Amino acid sequence: MTAGMEFEPGWLLRNPHLQTFVGRAVRPTSGISYNRERFETPDGDFFDVDFPYFTSDQAPSSDKTTPILVMLHGLEGNSQRTYMIQLYRQAMAAGWRCVGLNFRGCSGEDNRLPQQYHAGFTADLEQVLARLVSDYPDAKIALAGFSLGGNVVLNYSGRQDRLPQIIATVAISPPVDLVEDITYFSRASNKFYDNYFLRSIKKKVRAKLIKYPNHEILMAGLNAASLFEFDDVCTGPLNGFADAKDYYSQARALNNIAGISWPTLIVRAQDDPFFAPHLPARVYENDNISILHPSYGGHVGFVGKRQHKDVRFWAETHAVKFISNTLSLR
Repeated sequence: MTAGMEFEPGWLLRNPHLQTFVGRAVRPTSGISYNRERFETPDGDFFDVDFPYFTSDQAPSSDKTTPILVMLHGLEGNSQRTYMIQLYRQAMAAGWRCVGLNFRGCSGEDNRLPQQYHAGFTADLEQVLARLVSDYPDAKIALAGFSLGGNVVLNYSGRQDRLPQIIATVAISPPVDLVEDITYFSRASNKFYDNYFLRSIKKKVRAKLIKYPNHEILMAGLNAASLFEFDDVCTGPLNGFADAKDYYSQARALNNIAGISWPTLIVRAQDDPFFAPHLPARVYENDNISILHPSYGGHVGFVGKRQHKDVRFWAETHAVKFISNTLSLR
């Protein structure tokens, strides 16, 4: 099912790069506090999870039937990025409990193992969901992911047995087909973005080389000249893939799109500077997937006209509406 393309970008914000940068800058960040919990993993590593609440409330809700929204950030982001905070804000205003998962090495402290996270890695999400189901057995759970996090939640949604508590998934600006989308991302016009991510990743690699001196794969990653090359010599081999092409082929959400059996919303702009202007045909073949694919929006931008306060942050607004509508049917 394809939804309408009613997004109206803010004044002077029809440019995809402006949408991408302004979207990050104008989303408010105040008024939210967090409780953090560290999850120890079976492989001897850890990741951190943030539980946000309105500062004015002093503490999160204690009602164990409150619906839960589990959120995943994008590449080299964290659970307190502005887009995450805006979705927290709108979801908590709707009466939900929110959970922000930080990918390994993204919470401000280096993780223990040489590898960190990748687009197809769902084990940490599964661990969080198992805890939530145990602690809140009567609560409905929805998933939301931005960019790379969107690929992760789509992968999970399509290849896992259905948990009775999970009722919906939302993916905002996800790659879906990494094989095609990384080719689009690697265009010369995206060199600024490529360098931005590569600098962040290499900073972490340098820290890891202090703990793992002379680690051949990490050293190769430090010498990479692009994100594709880094994935080819480092991300792929560190995580059991032959190279970047093998990694993208196996980790892309497209492989699991057909298996998604609960209501799912994909929001992606046709002018997203990171990814191809079209979505794969396979996405449209699953009747459980709704699609918002407007002409404008950039990458995790979707900043609407100021006078339209209810859709000022259009993607988050539609995410909350979609999950709310799904909850009303359960």
